[in-house]
Amino acid sequence: MLSSLAAKLTFALTISIVLFIHSNADRTKNKLSPKEANSIDLILEKGFSTEEKGFNAEHIKVRESTTELHVQVGEKLFVFGKSRGTLDKVKIGMHVLTFAQVPGTEGMDSGFKTVSWKKLKDGSIQIQSAYVPWPSTLTWTVMGSGHLKMEANGNFDLKPAASIGLGFDFPNQELMTLDWNAKGQVNGVWSNNQDGSDKFDPFFLPGIERVNLKFEAVALAIRSETPNLILKVGDLKNQSSIPTKSDLSFLFAGPESSISLLSTFDAPSGLPSATSSKDLTVSPMVLWFDFH
Repeated sequence: MLSSLAAKLTFALTISIVLFIHSNADRTKNKLSPKEANSIDLILEKGFSTEEKGFNAEHIKVRESTTELHVQVGEKLFVFGKSRGTLDKVKIGMHVLTFAQVPGTEGMDSGFKTVSWKKLKDGSIQIQSAYVPWPSTLTWTVMGSGHLKMEANGNFDLKPAASIGLGFDFPNQELMTLDWNAKGQVNGVWSNNQDGSDKFDPFFLPGIERVNLKFEAVALAIRSETPNLILKVGDLKNQSSIPTKSDLSFLFAGPESSISLLSTFDAPSGLPSATSSKDLTVSPMVLWFDFH
């Protein structure tokens, strides 16, 4: 008799707790945006936190020194140089990868102006720098998901024979494989283990859509949102560390540039013909980076 009564009381108490949680969640959701309310539903239904899935940008931590800005999302730590707002290295857990943005603009002389950083309303961290003549604004955004978004903007008339862009440097000796997908091209793969040569000829890939790099301890996926970008892969056998020399570059190139002439691939659609003398207006360059 007593055991039966205890079981009924336990069941009633459990139902009360569940109703209390849902009632409070409903009241809380009325004060939140639809996106935040959906997150509460996921927690109740799935049993996981938004932090574990990387949706909560409020858990981004920032530490600032006189020379660097450290932005941490979970086990990922992104280090930006405060002198020019460049990404300098990435740490995932105990592994450090010196994947660094090469300062300045590739293909032309550019002057640095300013750099600043701020926390956005959604909790993301934005680092923004300015150059003359291009990019007028270069913005890195650290998302709550741990992804990075890089956007280069600026009105600039590109001569038909010119090419400009942004480059990155990384430790070549740690790179194991590189694979890519370009517009109108089949997937390509380069493996350091299969390449027994001591020489490497740089090459260009018009219409790059994605590129994946696998290092010894860290992997990186880069996706382009900008049509008709050209990917330049530098000398991957060069072990020297020259901060002004790019191992990987994303470029805008006119139809008469040396890059277009050297490339053995078909020119991406959308570019003016090689006989055009009209300058090209450079569109925004948007790249997404996923270190894992």
